[in-house]
Amino acid sequence: MTLKKAISGTNLEQAKSHNRRVVIETIRTNGPLSQAAIADAGGGTL
Repeated sequence: MTLKKAISGTNLEQAKSHNRRVVIETIRTNGPLSQAAIADAGGGTL
């Protein structure tokens, strides 16, 4: 069970890192955007 938690935490950290890159790239490509526009463009929610 401890191993599963460690893997789960690692996946969450990887997801956080990936999401941050998506948001930064979306802003870089499109310029200033509202949170709603970033969520729409990035396919997620904020």
